[in-house]
Amino acid sequence: VGVLAFGYLLFLGLVAWTGSDMQSHLRIASDSLFPAALAGQQADAAFQKLTKDYKDAVLTQDAKSLALADEDAKAVAAQLLIVREKTLHNAELQQQVSQIQEQFKTISAESKTVYTKMIATPDAVGDQSMATVKNLAAEDASMAGALNALSETIGKKDFQGELNAVTKETSLQRSLTLFLFAVASIFALLDRKSTRLNSSHLGI
Repeated sequence: VGVLAFGYLLFLGLVAWTGSDMQSHLRIASDSLFPAALAGQQADAAFQKLTKDYKDAVLTQDAKSLALADEDAKAVAAQLLIVREKTLHNAELQQQVSQIQEQFKTISAESKTVYTKMIATPDAVGDQSMATVKNLAAEDASMAGALNALSETIGKKDFQGELNAVTKETSLQRSLTLFLFAVASIFALLDRKSTRLNSSHLGI
């Protein structure tokens, strides 16, 4: 009986531990990674719109597109800030987001300067300006790749990893329950057999 009681207490302790661990994984997945993944996707969409705004501004020579670009740049920065705030639990992600923020800050400032000048003084656009635009296009492609990689890391790798951890903890709890049931059944059978033997010895 003492061994069974000890086993039961051990089981309760393990269930409490796995339950706490499971809640931790669920909390990270729902409160951190899910909103971070959503913000990452919105940052990517805003950046794609931003690059389109600048292209439209050059093609149409319309300064209104530059104003739209400013708004989209603010949207990208705001969504990246949300991603950073929601990934405080992960130092690796923090570093990745920080690098993307710095990369975007540089690209945004360069793009605004170059495209504003091209709209304001279209006749002054020369080979140097076109070379700068070409470099910006390459930087935009790099930025788009970085945003996509961030979304992949958060949405598929880390988020799925937390869900897999929850599945593992659930499976462990189920195994512990079955193990305790098996042990309890064995002790019950042994106890019943012992009781019968004692009864037969006493002539009952």
